[in-house]
Amino acid sequence: MHKLDRTAEAACLACYDYHVQNWDDVRQADKHEIRSCLAHMQDDRSAYCEGPLYSRGHIEHFRRKNPRHFPELTFDWSNRFLSCDGGDNSEHCGHYKDHAHGDPYDPADLVKPDEHDPDAYFYFHSSGEVRPRSRISGRDISRAAETIRVFNLNSGVLRPREGGHCASIRIENPISSMHSWDSTSRLATTLLLKKSKLLVGNPIGPLFVISSKSRIEIHPSRQGHSTELSSLCRT
Repeated sequence: MHKLDRTAEAACLACYDYHVQNWDDVRQADKHEIRSCLAHMQDDRSAYCEGPLYSRGHIEHFRRKNPRHFPELTFDWSNRFLSCDGGDNSEHCGHYKDHAHGDPYDPADLVKPDEHDPDAYFYFHSSGEVRPRSRISGRDISRAAETIRVFNLNSGVLRPREGGHCASIRIENPISSMHSWDSTSRLATTLLLKKSKLLVGNPIGPLFVISSKSRIEIHPSRQGHSTELSSLCRT
């Protein structure tokens, strides 16, 4: 999870009124517009676990839109994110948060990534575990812990295979410009390429790197589409 800058809302939302309509009344073309705006804001990654979406996932209402909770926010732009589906069994992120048998929570007690800076709340241990930062107020520790619980950010399916620590720094550059990167990014990328056996004698076209302190991902550009090859967490 990293800080998101809320962009201008999808214009189609002005056409809907929660007093007379519900989410099922939103036209598919309008949902596509909403999704496109959110994907741009989030770099096509889940707002919570930052997993790549690749046109999957769903439009998430941060505060539940059903009549027992916050129906007035059904069409409110600030209440929307894109979320992954949490794996085959909805084990984390948006669907996990709101699953039928989940424990109750107050959304006011959660880190909302367009209002709070997640880096100020979370520490990413070398084991891959997400923890509240220790040098923050008791209220902020509670907010971080509740966010981890509600979104199940320590789900086993999210744990990196080799450990690492996370943040929200992204670097996207052609592989040919590696010489200009900082030493940490160069080292992590080199390790990943060696692990993937792509470093020597295997020209696979232009490569782009998405780098965060949680993972380094190599994305080959093939006919305009990015395909995630693998990830390696720095220890």
